[in-house]
Amino acid sequence: MKLFINKRNLNLLKFVLMKEKDRIMVTKQAEEVAIIIFAYEGFEDIWPIFFNRIKKYWSDVPFKVYFASSKPIETDFDFIFLKVDKEKTWTERLCSALNEIESKYVLLLLEDWLITKNVDSTKIEDVTNFIEKNKILYYKFFLPSFSSNYEKNFSIDSNRYHIDENRRYGISIQPSIWNKEYLISLLENLKIDAWQFEKELDNMNLIDEKSRKKYIFDKRNLLNLTHALRKGKYTRSVYKKIKKEDNEYLSRKQMGIAETVILKIKQIIRQLFPQVLRKGRKNYDNEK
Repeated sequence: MKLFINKRNLNLLKFVLMKEKDRIMVTKQAEEVAIIIFAYEGFEDIWPIFFNRIKKYWSDVPFKVYFASSKPIETDFDFIFLKVDKEKTWTERLCSALNEIESKYVLLLLEDWLITKNVDSTKIEDVTNFIEKNKILYYKFFLPSFSSNYEKNFSIDSNRYHIDENRRYGISIQPSIWNKEYLISLLENLKIDAWQFEKELDNMNLIDEKSRKKYIFDKRNLLNLTHALRKGKYTRSVYKKIKKEDNEYLSRKQMGIAETVILKIKQIIRQLFPQVLRKGRKNYDNEK
């Protein structure tokens, strides 16, 4: 039996094959990245709010989602629970959870960062493509503030920048995608809490001129995240939004007006004098 293929059928066949190739690439890419929500039991009241916001604002999340905690949560959101030992330190628990994940990269999220608007999965997939292509070790999704000096000296394109080695907490546990094995290598043999780990990262001097290209921050807040808590209280803007959308889970207080003003002043100072603050802190640490 002869198979008759005209030009139209040939083009249709090419189109189908191209779509199948794209589907396979997207599936493979999704398997390369996993989301790990590394939970703190003291924020247990926020967990339902956190998951409600993923369901509402990122319903088509393309990656496997892991929830690591010493206790589970009841929710209809599809995730994989990783039980960690409450008696272990923060670094030990995170290292243990990461060793249970097969993906090459992990998007590390903490529950006090809440999604507040719709997330565009295609833009996140573009980021993971960039990470894989350029063998990035650390990709921070946004810096709350950075100066025009960054625009001039550290830009890669209109959205991405190398992280300045002089920036305080340039590498941190804020929402970021990590090369999983690299993150494990930093955590291994450490038995400290989250805040000590961030200080340790800052003191490791991981970034220099040669390695700088492996550490990126993206000025776009692609995950539309907002830091919801400061010193255990909701920021006033987040409190207002949660009261409107998740009032049944609202059990902790919001920051006062004076606390909010002081926080804003500190943020402005950090933005204007990042290098001075970093050098001053390092001098202080060396004198101790």
